[in-house]
Amino acid sequence: MIIINSNTSINEKTAVALGFFDGLHKGHRAVINSALNSRYSPAVFTFESSASLPKFQKRENIITSRVKEFYLKKMGVKYIYPADFDEIKGMSGEEFVVKILAEKMNAAKISCGYDFHFGKGGKWNSQDLKKICSELNIEVDIISEQKENDERISSTLIRQLLKDGEIRYANTLLAQPLTFILEVVHGHKLGRQFNFPTINQYIPADCVLPKHGVYASITYIGDRAYKSVSSIGNRPTFGGDERALLETYIIDYKGDLYGQMIRVELIDFLRGQIKFDNKEELINQMELDKALVINNYKF
Repeated sequence: MIIINSNTSINEKTAVALGFFDGLHKGHRAVINSALNSRYSPAVFTFESSASLPKFQKRENIITSRVKEFYLKKMGVKYIYPADFDEIKGMSGEEFVVKILAEKMNAAKISCGYDFHFGKGGKWNSQDLKKICSELNIEVDIISEQKENDERISSTLIRQLLKDGEIRYANTLLAQPLTFILEVVHGHKLGRQFNFPTINQYIPADCVLPKHGVYASITYIGDRAYKSVSSIGNRPTFGGDERALLETYIIDYKGDLYGQMIRVELIDFLRGQIKFDNKEELINQMELDKALVINNYKF
């Protein structure tokens, strides 16, 4: 996948999917699939992160920019332009279409959601996009509302599901497991003392925080997938941490992963976070969690 920036442009004709795509859920994928199924080279215009958006548009990201790029590449997107909001915030709708989509991204087709807004102050909508593009001979595909079980698929719904621990339904709407690709950092190394060494990864502050507790997970190291048990929380048994931590015990793996970017996918919610009275109770529960994942999940 080729990443476009403010200093580069695309020479071949493209089909551009527009959106923030903060979760790459099924609704987002319908927009992107419109570009993928075109006769033109598939491209995505998005934003680097919600941190660059104006305050009224800030949100809890479901996935990081790194995860977004990982899945877009996997889907078959050839070009991605992860723009900084400051680069385009002063543009009118017409300027955005001409300067960014037509000239920079060489768009012959554009796809967006029915509720897409753009231009300074978000004053232009999908119908305005269609009108502007018709004058430039650019095809526009407006994707209608997407539903699952008669419920509108939205990032707002998925965030709430994650906060409630409904990870399986959230994953269904996402069309992939909730995924983290984060650096492994040094922790307190307490797991080693219990024969349960873990990798520690801090969840970014601008990401939605799933319900504190223990999850069945898959951890990828190189080309191999390992069953694992992940905990999200602040380790109350050991005094707690200020930052939310993703702590993962990788079953049948031994090795040093410090400093590496490791992918962890959450599959199912097993139990809530517990403050144990002593380490023996903790070890017993960890043995039960490990056995549950080994015996009941096939990855």
